[in-house]
Amino acid sequence: MKQFFLVVLFIFSFAKDITIEFIDTLPYSIAKDYYIWRFLDQNIDSIQADRAFYQIKNMNNKLLYKYAQKSSNKDVVKSIECMQFKAIHYTKESDIDCIITGLTPIKAKQLTSSELKSIATKVKLKYPYYAKMYQTIASKLPFSKMILEDEKLFFDIFNKIGTSYRVKHLNFKLPQKYIDRLIKYPNFNTTVKIITTDLKLDRLQKSILDIDSSSLDHFSNFFLALNALRYNKKTLALNYLKIAKKKAWYRFDLDKVIFWQYQITNNKKYLQELEESFDVNFYTLFANSINKTKPKNIITQIKIKHSATDFNEMNPFEWLQELEKSKELDYERLQYFEDKFSSIETTAHLALMYEKYSKSKNHYFIQPYTKQLKGQSVHTKALIYALSYQESRFIPTSISSSYAMGVMQFMPFLTRAISKEKKKKLNDLDDILNVDLSIEYALHHLKFLEHRLNHVLFIAYAYNGGIGFTRRMLNRGTFTTTKKYEPYISMELMSNSESRKYGKKVLANYIVYRDILGDSVDFNKIISDIKSLQ
Repeated sequence: MKQFFLVVLFIFSFAKDITIEFIDTLPYSIAKDYYIWRFLDQNIDSIQADRAFYQIKNMNNKLLYKYAQKSSNKDVVKSIECMQFKAIHYTKESDIDCIITGLTPIKAKQLTSSELKSIATKVKLKYPYYAKMYQTIASKLPFSKMILEDEKLFFDIFNKIGTSYRVKHLNFKLPQKYIDRLIKYPNFNTTVKIITTDLKLDRLQKSILDIDSSSLDHFSNFFLALNALRYNKKTLALNYLKIAKKKAWYRFDLDKVIFWQYQITNNKKYLQELEESFDVNFYTLFANSINKTKPKNIITQIKIKHSATDFNEMNPFEWLQELEKSKELDYERLQYFEDKFSSIETTAHLALMYEKYSKSKNHYFIQPYTKQLKGQSVHTKALIYALSYQESRFIPTSISSSYAMGVMQFMPFLTRAISKEKKKKLNDLDDILNVDLSIEYALHHLKFLEHRLNHVLFIAYAYNGGIGFTRRMLNRGTFTTTKKYEPYISMELMSNSESRKYGKKVLANYIVYRDILGDSVDFNKIISDIKSLQ
């Protein structure tokens, strides 16, 4: 095993090309998928492509598209090709299977009514369901046509068609009898999320104000509660929150419900519940700010035993091997990790093990990489720490399912773009696993974001979802000051699910780190700044 890691280190350090023999040695993981993705981008033959392809752990379109460019499997190549065509192509396509594979509702809406009806006629004999779907999208009154059809057609169109089409063609009151049919299906949870998080779907929002939500999940009940608050239905909102509370699986989601129970009632018992939470999050920090208290389970320092370690913190597969060992983390195993990771270079690894051992009851807000942040303002340090804590927990070799990498989780396209802006030549994409480079690029990227956005929350949204998404969200009227419960309700109802949670997490981390770094920022001041900026 030691020899394997030396080989891996050698390849990481000196070679740009990735070989199939190297791929064969790697354990199944997202990190391996990343190297397969890069391997498929090289000058390889179809046999090598097949050999790598069948070692993928988590399939995604990035891998599929790369594989199709190398594969000799005509069926695979054709399927991927069909998925990538522009909408207009399907009007001339003679292969009916290709049309069904590639002409999704979101593409179909780009075609004219006559074009779609022509396609529907073409596929009707072999695929009557798809013909019906295309005809519905092409009709003058698609909403009326949809609610006369079965539930599958409704979900396949409504949940997948895209924002502009829904607002223009589908924003009408849903009949109660039809809701009663839809609510029996899990897909209705997605429908509820779409309706409640789009400000322009007001007629649909009113039609789901008072529904039996007992079969829906935690998130749907929570969204229905905030939807009720939009129309000043406080009792109704509290009823939905009561159900959401019972269905909350994670402490973060439970605290979210309790926070909103307090917002509606001003009952201080809910503040007490938040203060008793073992989590440190946006909602518990709100309670701390009201009660003038601080979280009791934040740990900022870890005792270091060794000046160095034999663990290679730049090898993602060595870290994955240690993570596997941490699945059954008893006291004896913790002693092993204390010995292995008790060095300055691996403080983050040890902090994560301590937190796992405490079952997330203790929160380790450490401050590594002081050398890389020397000379930066407290604000910048806190922002870097807040983002890195959320992105990677400060682990240099973190690789996400979307192939974001390093302590600051840069996507390959962004790594390349910043390298070009800085006129800095990289030896390899893996260079971003180096902490020095990752933080250097993060500081550069944050300067770009801070010049264009005016609050830590919006910067967090842009860091996660992109500045284009963030600007579109703000331009649509999210975070307006005319609504009650702002900015909280906008923070909960923004459309991007990942960025929605991410923004609150980073904002909480930022507040904690400002306090740790000796320059506390008032929670209420941060919230009022959001209001004043929009």
